[in-house]
Amino acid sequence: CFAVEQDSIALRLRADHAYKLFLAKPDSSIAIATSVLNTAIEEKNEYLAGYCYFILAKANWAKGNFRLSTEFGFKALKLAENSTYFYLWGETLLALARTLTDLKNFSQAGAYLNRAMDLAVAHANEDLQADVFREQSFLLLEQKQYDSALSYANRGIAYYESVHDSLNASILYGRKARIYFSLKDYKNSVIFNRKALQVDSLVGNMRALGVSYYQTAQDEYYLHNTDQSIRYLKKSIELSSEIGYLNILVRAHNLLAEIYFDQGNYAEAYRQSKLSSHFKDSLFSAESNGQVQEMQSIYELENKENVIRLLEQENQLKQQQFSNQRSLTIFLLVGIVLLLLLIFVMGRLRVIQKRANHVLEIKNQAIEQQKEEMEAQAENLQQLNRLKSKLFSVISHDIRGPIANLQAMCDKRSTLE
Repeated sequence: CFAVEQDSIALRLRADHAYKLFLAKPDSSIAIATSVLNTAIEEKNEYLAGYCYFILAKANWAKGNFRLSTEFGFKALKLAENSTYFYLWGETLLALARTLTDLKNFSQAGAYLNRAMDLAVAHANEDLQADVFREQSFLLLEQKQYDSALSYANRGIAYYESVHDSLNASILYGRKARIYFSLKDYKNSVIFNRKALQVDSLVGNMRALGVSYYQTAQDEYYLHNTDQSIRYLKKSIELSSEIGYLNILVRAHNLLAEIYFDQGNYAEAYRQSKLSSHFKDSLFSAESNGQVQEMQSIYELENKENVIRLLEQENQLKQQQFSNQRSLTIFLLVGIVLLLLLIFVMGRLRVIQKRANHVLEIKNQAIEQQKEEMEAQAENLQQLNRLKSKLFSVISHDIRGPIANLQAMCDKRSTLE
């Protein structure tokens, strides 16, 4: 048992390591998570399998492979949903919401964000709540609700800075940079991009670095600093190529083509435009988007089947409860009848006892009366005895003298003879 527990801990540590790598080295993260996933499936460890699917969703998202990200996200959600692993459940919802936002499926992304917030509130988990703020700010940015996006970004930054979470704080610095860029406030955008670049460099967030360099290049371009813009674009391309982030590669090469075209360097502009088209062809296509919709439909269908099974189980449970209630009702009715019968018997016994007590009382009264009569008779007898004694005493006194005289005469006569 101890060896099994040690193996489980080792697998969890490997999965944690894969999660730490998904932004800096997504390919390594995918390789490690896949290895741990295979073992977790063999050992029927649902939590670890769900965690690995979640990591694979995040790592593929970091590479810009939204189809695989969505596929693994739904697999993770299937294992985590309605389980005790509420944090994994919530983070999986957020991962899906982010990918769906990238795919412009804003309504479904918003629904997943709401579900994640419900979980965060229900479990009073501030980490999960801050992560919802982070993803909500991105959704609102994509929907061009810039003031609300800034508000959520600031709420997220306030929490992340309070717990010294530099990684997530830097993500939101970059988010604010994008918001200010959308508002054409390029100077503020540059300020927050520099903050994001500093932190991303320290924490090794390769994906965010690629994005921040691209965003800084955009700012410099609109501020007419084309040389600076080209320098930042090349850094963005280098980093994005390293992790295979096609989305930024398409944008970076496209902006380079635009800059070179403005400079009259048409050959280089054509080359950059061709590279942009090449990466665009490799990027998530309309057909893949249809596959995402199909995966979502399959997930929702499985969810409906699960709901049907739950309803059937609930119906069986209700029938069992109804049967139990009916049995309990019968038992209570029988108990009430027996109680009423007992009350009736006790009542009859009480009446009988009351009658017996009344008869006994009458007899006691008769005995008491007889006792009084006997005491009266005894008193009379005592009085008669006293009278008799007194009478005998008087008679004895009265006849004592004559008897003495008679005796004396008899004695005298004897003497004479």
